[in-house]
Amino acid sequence: DVVMLNFVLHHVEKSGSNFSLSRETILNVAKSVPSSSVLAVGTFFAEQRRNLWYTYGFPDRVHNYMDTIFPDETTLLQFLSEAGFRKHKVVPIFESILSDNDYNNHMAVLDKRWRGTTSGWTHLTLTEEQEALGKIQSLVDQGLWEQCVTELKTKRNQTGEVSIVFGYDRDSGR
Repeated sequence: DVVMLNFVLHHVEKSGSNFSLSRETILNVAKSVPSSSVLAVGTFFAEQRRNLWYTYGFPDRVHNYMDTIFPDETTLLQFLSEAGFRKHKVVPIFESILSDNDYNNHMAVLDKRWRGTTSGWTHLTLTEEQEALGKIQSLVDQGLWEQCVTELKTKRNQTGEVSIVFGYDRDSGR
């Protein structure tokens, strides 16, 4: 059996909780599946998230907040160990796994309806949103937005677009 928590943990987490809700989620999932199961956790690590074209222009405050709701690699591996998984593997995914065409349409970020579909934008104040959009619109107006997106993709090619963290070979006593 494979259980997939695909971009779930940041939705259960609260800033300042020290990832206790992510830990609890992983421990509870591990308890509810056979010990032979594999747990796969899809996530963004900070260096991946900061290089996404649709978070371009986000202020440090928002990126720093996201760091408090997206567990880092070390923390995730610790939780998997606590859940009894003796082996772990972190697999960065380098090509886009986002099948929705709007995630591949770099102009969609200028559409308010689109911004409402991605949770990152909900953390910006109205002023921050306007400033981020102003930065993007300025690059569009100068004909530099696609170049910026390409540069961000080059950075992501070093870190991966997203990561899948696997826990397996679990203690049968847990």
